[in-house]
Amino acid sequence: MIKNISFIVPAKDEYENLKKLIPYLIKFSENKNCLYQIIVVQGVDTDMDTNLLCKKYNLEIINRKHETFKDALILGIEKSEYETIVTLDADLSHNIGDLQNGLEIFNKEDCDLVLFSRHMHDSSFKERYINFIFSKITNNFLRVISKIKINDYTNNFRIYKKSLFQHVEFYSTHFEILFEIIYRFNRLNDNLKIVEIPTIHQKREFGKSKKRHFYYLFKMMNLLIKLNRE
Repeated sequence: MIKNISFIVPAKDEYENLKKLIPYLIKFSENKNCLYQIIVVQGVDTDMDTNLLCKKYNLEIINRKHETFKDALILGIEKSEYETIVTLDADLSHNIGDLQNGLEIFNKEDCDLVLFSRHMHDSSFKERYINFIFSKITNNFLRVISKIKINDYTNNFRIYKKSLFQHVEFYSTHFEILFEIIYRFNRLNDNLKIVEIPTIHQKREFGKSKKRHFYYLFKMMNLLIKLNRE
């Protein structure tokens, strides 16, 4: 049984969603009788409401150095205390109900990485249809290019061993980091164990999505070119 978990939550202008997400994570951890750490990595500009919320629950809050998703994610991982890391978005799109199953598999099968997939047979994708189509096409393309046989390279709902990140450098700046992490770990670890399990991907409850599909497609193509040159 896993006894220590660090939750990493990149969050920019997500106060209303965090008001619900943080109690969910606390309740989940306390019900499992495990030590936990919740790190909220907010934008460059301080969100005072989010600051006060984190202080209320005595959580760690970090201002990222640059206004990029990659900076938020990696900074949170670097600051984490425990070997078991759960990363998830702040917008309530990730189903906490799936987390118990993922942690049991992570522990029982001694995984390096568990991916919660939006594109398996038993998965459910409840966002706008255009987001589903874009995600599906992107992930199918990455599956062909990378030859790593998984279905979802771009969902931030994951469980990692923190030790995998030691001495690893990344080109990425935004959401393409999610693919690059898998790509680099696969190249650097001959016996890397990845398990992918289906998840229910919800619509965000409050606020506006940060998704800019064509911009991130450009960033992904730029990353692929750099990786191909290595």
